[in-house]
Amino acid sequence: MQESSLMAVLLAEIRQLALKTSKRVKWHVIASIALAGSNAPDEVAHVLRYALQHDANGDVQGTAARRIARETREGLVKSGQLM
Repeated sequence: MQESSLMAVLLAEIRQLALKTSKRVKWHVIASIALAGSNAPDEVAHVLRYALQHDANGDVQGTAARRIARETREGLVKSGQLM
């Protein structure tokens, strides 16, 4: 299995698990922080891209996309202060 398709499967599983737990869970923030903290910061772009495709319905200019990007950025900045 290709690395990018493996990441897509992993992100789909993380998203589904988070959404089963609560509709308000910001799964993309949690996944981004986990990847950045585990020495895989290059994968954060995949998380953001996947979130934009599935949670913002591919609209990278809309309010949902801006919210997702802002939440992810804020989560990464705040988690960086803890490390």
